[in-house]
Order: sequence, then structure tokens, then C-alpha cells
Amino acid sequence: MKKAAALLCCIFTVMVLLIPTANAATLTFEDLQSLAAVANPWYSYGKIAQAPNGYGGLNWQNLWVMDVNTYTWSPTSGYRNGAVSGAMVAYNSGGTSLSMLASSTPFTLHSAYLTGAWNNNLTVQAVGYRSNVQIYSKTVTVSALSPTLVSYDFANVDKITWNSWGGTNAGLGGSGNPFAMDNLSYELVPEPSQFLALLCGVGGMGGMVWRRRK
Repeated sequence: MKKAAALLCCIFTVMVLLIPTANAATLTFEDLQSLAAVANPWYSYGKIAQAPNGYGGLNWQNLWVMDVNTYTWSPTSGYRNGAVSGAMVAYNSGGTSLSMLASSTPFTLHSAYLTGAWNNNLTVQAVGYRSNVQIYSKTVTVSALSPTLVSYDFANVDKITWNSWGGTNAGLGGSGNPFAMDNLSYELVPEPSQFLALLCGVGGMGGMVWRRRK
């Protein structure tokens, strides 16, 4: 009986060790610097690029990145002010909607630093969806002079859309309502089916031990 209990204990320990864990990450966008090393031919004022699908294990719509050290349009823009780590920031081109979408598994958004590119008191709204049903929404007001850390904790979603509007021009050399984003903190959520399969396997092993003992 003691041997069976010890075996079941070992099986349970292995099960705990093999439970899929969330894949936490922070996107600083610095790893896209080489992608932006060649200036986009549509722009002549800085090294920029569109973030590719699959970046960070996610898909993206209208997520662009910029090397703020090369942005010659305005050296005092909110893009530069919004750089938290390194020289790269992300932004919503044209101030239009930016979307973060699940590639293979759901994800949880924890936080991000946001800065108005040109406008102080810029309104930025994030909406989280699961299976096309809205389950989260958060609206904040951000400055163009320094980044604002926004906590979201949108759990187990498959799409988040940001929109920005309003505010007053900060006199930084440009106009419009885009925002800069840096240090986006999130995690990919493991598929429940993986854990269920593991439980079934362990349950089967436990049943075999019990029958053998009987």
C-alpha cells in the first residue's frame, strides 16, 4: 500500500511540473530595430516599419514601430517622450484603430506605457473581446510629455482594440491623435485541452496502479 501511495505521489508531482504555464512577456519593440533599419519608402523622416503578424506570438493590425532617434519630423515629439526602454516605440499609424489579436491561444494583457504623440490629454480606449463578445473596456487620458503606465489585466481574451481621440495640441511640431506605446506586458494563456489531456493520462495511470494493487 505504501508503494502504491508513493507511486501516486510521484505521478501527482510530475503532473504539477508538467502543467502548462502562461508565457509572460514584455514587448519593448527593440528587437524590431533591424526591421526598421531601412526607412519605409512612404516616409522620409525616420526609420519605421510595420510589426509583422506572429510578433510576440500574436497578430497585429496597424501596429507600427519607430526608432525615435531617427525621427527628424520633430525631435521633441511624444514618440520620443514615450520611449521607456531603448529607442523603439510602437504607435497607431494615422491615429486609427490598432488591434492585438490571438494567433493560436488566448492572452492576458497586463499593462502598457502610453503617450500622446502630439496631444496632451489624449483619450485612449482599449476594448477586450473574447469570441467577438466585448468583456473589457478601459479609457484613460494620457500626456504627450511623459509616458503613463496603464494597468489593464484583460484576462483570457483573443482581441484587444485601441482607439485614440481628443486632447489639445502640445506644440511639439505635429498634429493628430496617434499615441506611442512601449513596454507592453502580457502573457499567452495555455490551451485548456492540454491540461485536460494531462489529467486524463494521470488518471489512467492512477487507475492502473489501483487495479494492480487490488
